[in-house]
Amino acid sequence: MFSAWTRTAKPVYDFTITDQTFDEYKKAGVRPMVELGFMPRDLAVTVPGVDTYQVHYPANTTSGASNNPPKDYALWGELVRK
Repeated sequence: MFSAWTRTAKPVYDFTITDQTFDEYKKAGVRPMVELGFMPRDLAVTVPGVDTYQVHYPANTTSGASNNPPKDYALWGELVRK
């Protein structure tokens, strides 16, 4: 998993890997469906008892902090807009 968003004094948006992936899809004639998910680590709200950011199979992969809501909806909205 990669993050297109990094928290610094001014958020950094890097869609390089995403752009390269979608360029390959386009070359192959694929029209993918895109779903926004997996909250960036620095943007995920802290939930008591959720200590792991990303849980991997065979564990329940919907149980990690990557599935938590954003701690700042304005920053999340800007990420989605970008």
